Amino acid sequence: MSQTIGFEKLIAYFHLEGFENSSALIRLAKLFKITSNQLAQIVIAILLCVLLLITRMYVDKLALFAIGILYPGYKSLKLVENVYSLKRNGGMWLSYWSCYAVYSSLHWIVDLVFQGLPLLFVLEAGFLIWLYHERTKGADLANLYVFMPLVREFNYLVNQFKSKFKKNKTQLKED
Repeated sequence: MSQTIGFEKLIAYFHLEGFENSSALIRLAKLFKITSNQLAQIVIAILLCVLLLITRMYVDKLALFAIGILYPGYKSLKLVENVYSLKRNGGMWLSYWSCYAVYSSLHWIVDLVFQGLPLLFVLEAGFLIWLYHERTKGADLANLYVFMPLVREFNYLVNQFKSKFKKNKTQLKED
């Protein structure tokens, strides 16, 4: 024999004052010929659905965390553990973490611009897997063709600024 929770017990359990004599709920129960136990089960189901919808907003972020940080972090720790493996694969994981740092920095812009895109989570997860997968080695490609040219250009500008600063500094000392 299954035990069911009555509507009154549900209200008392969740401390829902004011709902004991809710005429709307009672009329709804009478209209659909629902017993108080069935009504309690419906209310619980609705509360669970609302809870599921609320947590659904954070499941994507949790999955991206697992895909983007936990697995690569584990692989990086395993790499550090073995010196031979560090020499062989160390550059790839260093490339991955530098790409992930840029991804993390720009992630809020992507979320803002592509907010309504239905499969944004799938694209982001695919991008992160592409970065660290052994066959694609996307992090190495991204560093080679995107980030290194930017770093070289930035380094060139910094060196120009430093040389101008040193030149001005020596001129000020002479005066």
